[in-house]
Amino acid sequence: MVSNYDAMKVLIAEDHPLLLQSVCWKVQKEGFEVQGVVDGQQAKDFFISYQPDIVITDFMMPFVTGPEFIHFIRHEQNSNVPIMVLSQMGLEEEKVRCFDLGADDYLTKPFLPGELIARLNRFKRMRLAV
Repeated sequence: MVSNYDAMKVLIAEDHPLLLQSVCWKVQKEGFEVQGVVDGQQAKDFFISYQPDIVITDFMMPFVTGPEFIHFIRHEQNSNVPIMVLSQMGLEEEKVRCFDLGADDYLTKPFLPGELIARLNRFKRMRLAV
């Protein structure tokens, strides 16, 4: 269990470097420990070594897509870590696919930083309540 004094580890997979840098900075500023990666293969590798408490993944990434990464987390790693998907496309079928694969949240780009942090804090509260 994570105590109030431990920084929760967040793995952020986003293939747009400026957005990745911005999101990492904002999340870290809010007290989370952050590891950012630029493609799905790096995301898989860092998921194993970093053991994050929360995952934020882009839907469309090179090498391994967001849905493939979600499948990897849920079915190959058997992990119940909270997963948030970021995507420019807010199509219903895309959202449903992610939720069916095991995503816990979905945020459409562009998004407000405060909303992202509020959603991360919700995951944090849920984890602390366990």
